[in-house]
Amino acid sequence: MDRREILKRMKSIRDTLPKTDRLPSIYLIHGDLSDAEINELYHNPKVKAMISATKGEGFGRPLLEFALTGKPTIATAWSGHIDFLNPKLAPLMGGKLNNLDQSSIQKDVLIEGSQWFDVDHQHLGHFLTDVKKNYKTWNQKSKTLAGRLKKNFSYEAMKSLLIEILDDNVSVPTQIQLNLPEVKKSGLPKLELPILK
Repeated sequence: MDRREILKRMKSIRDTLPKTDRLPSIYLIHGDLSDAEINELYHNPKVKAMISATKGEGFGRPLLEFALTGKPTIATAWSGHIDFLNPKLAPLMGGKLNNLDQSSIQKDVLIEGSQWFDVDHQHLGHFLTDVKKNYKTWNQKSKTLAGRLKKNFSYEAMKSLLIEILDDNVSVPTQIQLNLPEVKKSGLPKLELPILK
């Protein structure tokens, strides 16, 4: 159902444009993709960049995975992905935090008082134009970013960092020799217990 709805929306947007305008091809990739299919998509030569106007992704694993391709990753300048997307090497769009609409509130999931990030559409337009116009520059920056990500966010780097944190903060018990004093024999008389029949 959502695939049909998306296609319907795409058609309605295209229908608002004059028929004489040369419109770019738009591809809808819909449904679950395997890791191999995602990898193939990310490395497809027709895919030039990833754009994410997320309202609040958290860490943003797809952004990290795509950034490792060395292609430009255009994202919002807010949320967990700014831990690894350097603004000097990735175009990060500004915007502002706004309270959730009442209709979005879900008990114990999206609570009242929470906020979402709304991207500034002028920033989005600026970066889309800039990345297209200066693709070689952004592509080079993205390759530098990919190298840093491979170095700092690989399994081995994370493992090393975790070991360092554990070594600094957790003391592991060690076995020690227990030396008890010798106990002298007591001089108490031996008790004889009655035998019950």
